[in-house]
Amino acid sequence: MKMIKIKAGELAPPSIKSKTANSFIRNNWRPIALISPTIIYLMLITLFPIINTVDLSFQNVYLTQQFKPIEYIGLKNYSEFLSSREAHDAMIKTLIYLSGIIIQVILGVALAVLMNHYTSHIKGIGVYRVLLSLPIFVTPFVSGILWRYMFGYEFGLIYHIGSFLGLENILWLQSSSLVMLTVVIVDIWQWTPFIFFIVYAGLQGLPKEPYEAAYVDGASHWKTFRYLTLPMALPIITLAAMLRFILSFQAFDTIWAMTQGGPANGSQILPVYLFKAAFSTFNTSYASAIAVLILVFIIIIGQSIGKLLSKEVNRQG
Repeated sequence: MKMIKIKAGELAPPSIKSKTANSFIRNNWRPIALISPTIIYLMLITLFPIINTVDLSFQNVYLTQQFKPIEYIGLKNYSEFLSSREAHDAMIKTLIYLSGIIIQVILGVALAVLMNHYTSHIKGIGVYRVLLSLPIFVTPFVSGILWRYMFGYEFGLIYHIGSFLGLENILWLQSSSLVMLTVVIVDIWQWTPFIFFIVYAGLQGLPKEPYEAAYVDGASHWKTFRYLTLPMALPIITLAAMLRFILSFQAFDTIWAMTQGGPANGSQILPVYLFKAAFSTFNTSYASAIAVLILVFIIIIGQSIGKLLSKEVNRQG
């Protein structure tokens, strides 16, 4: 029988590839059969809306003109978005909103490191973990209503605290220059625990031997964090930041409940701008073009972060 030798770095012949694939399917047909309906279902509920949205972005469709013949207008919706001053302003507001993720990551990592270090030193540590998790369980729309009243003029708790401190003229939600800062503060309050729990779970799984060696060598807490904890936990931190980045483009409920994108579009980020285009002006095709551009932006950033994450994992492996 003639043996086929494959050198390192060379690709296997097509016949060997097909045999390997067939043997894999033969040996794992039961798991494949069990998971296939779920995969097909997920493809149907994701691919069809995406394809329909992309197709709609090249048309000129309004919700108020349902029986109008289909009219393809090419890239007009995309060019209108790129040339719109309101769209540019919404993109700037979105970048300001996304900058809050940096603060969330810093606070979440700091809390996770402290909680992990003092787990055995603090009694009732579970109570603190429960208190930290409370903002996650508040639904975004309810959170927006809650903070709208807390930042409210004259009757809000934050306004009364500011008055007590001599800051009576701060209009958190009524000022177009301060409203984005208010939104970012609320977002940090609600989503920092999300980063905390992911990083905390990752820290719990780190090996103990390097820390024991560092303790024997007399390394300080800062050096232990800088040269041990941070490098080993960096993939987990990157993953948490990427997940938070993706979820940030669903930030519609809280902002709509607080300000509805106002005042004077001062808190109108891209999801709010998309909603207004679809349900205020009823320009469905233009809203679809915005959705496609947001999806492309998420894919590009997600792929970039994913490559950095895989490089870091390979480097540590």
